[in-house]
Amino acid sequence: MRLRLRLRRMRDECNVGLNYAYYLSGAIYGWIEKSSPAYATFLHDNGYQLENTFRKFKHFCFSQLQVAEREIDYSRGTMKVISPVVEWYISMPIEEALQHLVVGIFEKQELYIDRAYNRFTV
Repeated sequence: MRLRLRLRRMRDECNVGLNYAYYLSGAIYGWIEKSSPAYATFLHDNGYQLENTFRKFKHFCFSQLQVAEREIDYSRGTMKVISPVVEWYISMPIEEALQHLVVGIFEKQELYIDRAYNRFTV
């Protein structure tokens, strides 16, 4: 299942670091934890294991932020978000994880990237 999230920036000034994947992953874990702390701990610490393998999988992936209007400053490693709305896709094949994610999003309809003033509402 793939979710398309529309994120609306909460401030006029929004400069996001180009290495923002860690913050997006943290937002996903945070939303799942809001719904079920036990499941979030399981997913973060253990994940799912395929038969006859030692590899463990978290079973979610996500896209880069889809920003229509932006300015990138490579010297500072930042992206100025000009668009009022940003799209972001999250994919999860396990229904339980998706349920916890959606419940967590509805309970906490915001995320921040890099700094607290780079806030978005979902």
